[in-house]
Amino acid sequence: MTCAGTIQRGNLSLACTLVEKLQGLLACVDSTSAIGKVASYFIDALNQRIFPASHGINSVTFLPENEILYHNFYEATPYLKFAHFTANQAILEAFQGHDFVHVIDFSLMQGLQWPSLIQALALRPGGPPLLRITGIGPPSTNDRDSLGEIVNVNLAFRGVVASRLDDI
Repeated sequence: MTCAGTIQRGNLSLACTLVEKLQGLLACVDSTSAIGKVASYFIDALNQRIFPASHGINSVTFLPENEILYHNFYEATPYLKFAHFTANQAILEAFQGHDFVHVIDFSLMQGLQWPSLIQALALRPGGPPLLRITGIGPPSTNDRDSLGEIVNVNLAFRGVVASRLDDI
């Protein structure tokens, strides 16, 4: 968190020093463990913020193997589910009483967050609102529209294929 704040304040010299310390700490953690992988991804993300020209935004290529790993991580650990639950609760509270909800997801991945929100909206007292989700992410490896298969909610979904935020 300190490193991220340092980057946000523009002190890249200190941020580089902090990332080097984080990489040293990461060497003490089992890199095959869930927390080791998460820490590694956070350190990589901090590096990308410090050196954007050398990495580019979204430098990770989402191959089918990566999607499987992401899905398995999602199913095996509570971290992402808790984050999605918390975000969905905030969305539900923010749109309480509204007839239209538009969510823009800048890192759609597999859309694992949205089925629980859709279910919660479908069960909302007074009926579900019109839900529009704009998902931005890499192209799907299969041509399935899994969000479009959800029923009982008036759903408008638009996917935007982009490798970098600059392409949007």
